[in-house]
Amino acid sequence: MEKLIFLVASIILSIAIVATRNVWTKQHVLKYGFVGVFLVNLLGNATLFFPAPSLAATFVAGSKLDPFSVGAVSAAGATIGESTGYMAGYGGQEFVSSRPVYQTIERWMARSGFLTLFLVAVMPNPFFDVAGTISGMMNYPYWKFLTAVFLGKLVKCTVLALLGRHVLR
Repeated sequence: MEKLIFLVASIILSIAIVATRNVWTKQHVLKYGFVGVFLVNLLGNATLFFPAPSLAATFVAGSKLDPFSVGAVSAAGATIGESTGYMAGYGGQEFVSSRPVYQTIERWMARSGFLTLFLVAVMPNPFFDVAGTISGMMNYPYWKFLTAVFLGKLVKCTVLALLGRHVLR
């Protein structure tokens, strides 16, 4: 029953975030500063298999705020947001196991889960949700999941914020 609740909650949260994605514009991010950056990354990464504007928010915020702080705050929000994928995997695998990339990522996770999560988190790609969900399905330790994802997101978000600082000046 607990697994079904996690799965349903993750799907409902994803739908709600996609429905309200136009609320988080550049003006909102800059108006709310670090809190806005954190929330956009939290909500943007909490969606399952739907794109959200969190990378753009990090890029823009890096142009006006300290890029290293933006990177850290963005990574923290993104990491917590990615927990929805982990919870969905913990709750059930039916909607993930049919994806073609599933078996490849599952093999990588079985060999080196931490490195796989780090690399998939550090690169902008559409496969992180699959890796996060597989982590939950495999009962990969949650603290290791959070650590690997945070480190990967920290690198990616800091680089994006620094790019924003130099491109949007």
